[in-house]
Amino acid sequence: MPQCEKSSVQNQLQLVLDLVQSRIEHTPHSYYHMLEKRVITASDRLKNERDGEKTSLNLKGALRAYLDTNLPNNYDDPLIIKLDKLEILVDQYAKDGGS
Repeated sequence: MPQCEKSSVQNQLQLVLDLVQSRIEHTPHSYYHMLEKRVITASDRLKNERDGEKTSLNLKGALRAYLDTNLPNNYDDPLIIKLDKLEILVDQYAKDGGS
């Protein structure tokens, strides 16, 4: 599997954040507020990460938690798709040691 670049993770974090903030405007559920905080924190940690340093982004389980809220109406929900991709990228980035 090719290495996961820091910019890929940052881009996916921004996509998730944009979608979550849009959801907060329409459905102010506590899950969205919690996820917003976690994504912002992860983004900040990634931006402040030094070369070669592994930073825990603390996003594991975000997708499962979303499914447990019963907020998604179906599996085509864009947030499910974006969170799944984010978790995959974060896992790969951690395994690669950050590049």
